[in-house]
Amino acid sequence: MRASFSKRTRNSHVRHRSIINPPFSKKLTPSDLRIKNLTQRSIKKADFLRLQPYSLFGEVRDGSFWLKCQQTTLKPPWALREIIKVCMYGLPLAITLICIQIAQLTLIPRWIYSTDGSLFSLSSQRIGAIGHLGQECVLLCSSMILLWASLKESKPRSKGFFTYRISAKWTTTTILLCALLFPFVDPLLYSQWSLISQSLSQEVNCWLMLTNQDAPACSFMADIHPSTSTASPGLGAMFVTIPPVPATVLDGVHIAPGLTYKETVVDCVQHGDYQSLGMHFMASCLIGPFWEETLWRGFLLPSAASRLSGQFPVVIAASSTMFAALHLNLAAGLPIFFLSCACDILYLRSGSVGPALLLHAAWNAYQFLGVALFGKSAFV
Repeated sequence: MRASFSKRTRNSHVRHRSIINPPFSKKLTPSDLRIKNLTQRSIKKADFLRLQPYSLFGEVRDGSFWLKCQQTTLKPPWALREIIKVCMYGLPLAITLICIQIAQLTLIPRWIYSTDGSLFSLSSQRIGAIGHLGQECVLLCSSMILLWASLKESKPRSKGFFTYRISAKWTTTTILLCALLFPFVDPLLYSQWSLISQSLSQEVNCWLMLTNQDAPACSFMADIHPSTSTASPGLGAMFVTIPPVPATVLDGVHIAPGLTYKETVVDCVQHGDYQSLGMHFMASCLIGPFWEETLWRGFLLPSAASRLSGQFPVVIAASSTMFAALHLNLAAGLPIFFLSCACDILYLRSGSVGPALLLHAAWNAYQFLGVALFGKSAFV
């Protein structure tokens, strides 16, 4: 009895497998073909739906966006004591980096540059690229050590912070947001705001001259107008706080002229120095966005959001205003503000640094390629 039951069960299993996976000799009936086609269509539809972006604009329209941000935003495990520790550790770091910048512009050119402006048979383009890449690497290592030394006791990585995961939906959302936001920010918004900032700077210069202040107009313009600023793009610009060094001869030693970042990139293209161009691209589009987003969106933004719980519009406005101000570029202040708002929204809604990092890197690459290949006038 038991043997016949097991044989009957085994035969039913074989029959069931033959229905699901028919042998090659069996021809599929029209109904089987119809079921197979419907199955393939459902698989393709599922794959397509997986690539569809999140409806951020729909969430903002129906008022559920801020509620979902509150659900996805985690409470930071660090307390106010750790935040103060990060600020205290960051102050001597900023002073040290400012001293390095002063040394690069005043002391180092006396013994680094020879009479023909070369160092160890390196061109001025290569020296500038190495300096830019080295500065961003120093800022990356310093910010990572700063965060690790201040937050190691709270173990934020194990609680979901400082993650860079990005799903297919958020990748599509970020790409769609870039396609909509980039043409609006530059050239439309930047072209109008740069004119306003230029007229504002002229008014301030006239006021300074009328009040007999010891601040010439050209020096003030050099600090706020992108065409005369030597600062590299990104938050690394906040460490360059002194005016550019002119092309002079000091004690018979040639000092390299202070060039803008745009002029440096164009100079590399004109001389065919694509290795230096690659260094600038790596510093501006990979290393710079990584440490900036880790420090700003990974630490400062959730810290502010936890202190102002539920006040996400205020948090985004304050964070973006500070982010734009630290770039020390008045002409690009409003465009950077809108881009920072987009990065804040992506982080608060996704709970990951990945989407904001992707948008930041894409924007810098958009500006870099525009300057290097299409003759763009400024790096925003």
